[in-house]
Amino acid sequence: MLNIAIIEDNEKEAQEVLSVLQEWAKQAFETINAEIYLSGEDYFKDPHPVSEDLFILDIKLEEMSGLEVAQRLRSEHRKCQILFLTAYADYALDGYQYHAINFIVKPVTLEKISKTLYEILDARLSHSYAFSDKNGALIQVPFDDILYVISEKHAVHIHTRSMTYTENVSISELIGRLPKTFVRIHRSYIVNMVNIERLSRTAITLIDYPGNHIPVGRSYAPEVQRRFAEYSTRFEHR
Repeated sequence: MLNIAIIEDNEKEAQEVLSVLQEWAKQAFETINAEIYLSGEDYFKDPHPVSEDLFILDIKLEEMSGLEVAQRLRSEHRKCQILFLTAYADYALDGYQYHAINFIVKPVTLEKISKTLYEILDARLSHSYAFSDKNGALIQVPFDDILYVISEKHAVHIHTRSMTYTENVSISELIGRLPKTFVRIHRSYIVNMVNIERLSRTAITLIDYPGNHIPVGRSYAPEVQRRFAEYSTRFEHR
C-alpha cells in the first residue's frame, strides 16, 4: 500500500489528481490510501498515525506554500517522497533543495505520474525494511534476513536470525510495507516465505529453525497455501 497526501487548494484539481491515482492503482494492482488537504495548515493541524510515502504538493498554495510545506516535512525528518505540482515549469527549480522526486506541470495525467509512482514503489520494496526503533534510531534490515514478525499490543517484533527488533506500528500497516514474499498467516504473525521449510494447514517450520513452529490461523490457511504454492513454483512461469 502507498499512503499519499494530496495538498492542493483547488478542490476540483485535487479530485482530478485522486482520480488519476486510483486509475494507476487499478492498473498496477496496488492499493493506495490517499487523503486530500486543501492547505498545508489543514494537513499539519492534526497528528497522522500513518506515515505517508508520498506528498503531492501544489507549489502555489494560497497560504502556506508547497515549498514551505516541503521545508517543514524535511525539517521534521519525514521519510517520504515529495512530488510538486505547478502550472509553470519555471517554478520547478525552486523545489530542488527539498529533494523532490519529480515535478509535474498541470494537468496531472496517468502518463505523467505513472513512472514516479512505480519508482517510489520499487525503491520502497527493493532490498531492506527501514524503520525507527523506540529510541529514534534508523534501522535497516534486509528483507531476506527477516524470518517472521509477531504482533503484541501496539507494536511488532521483527525476528531475524541474529536479533529481534521492535517497532511501534500495527501488523496491518506493516504488511503493506513488505514485499510479496511476506504473507500474513495469523492475526498476530507474518512470515517471510523465503525462509519456509515446511507448511501444513496449522503450522509453519522455518529453515534453520526446526523447533520453531509458527501457528497458521484457520481463516488464513487457504490463502497461505495458495500464496506459498505460487511462490514455490514462481520460476516455472517465467
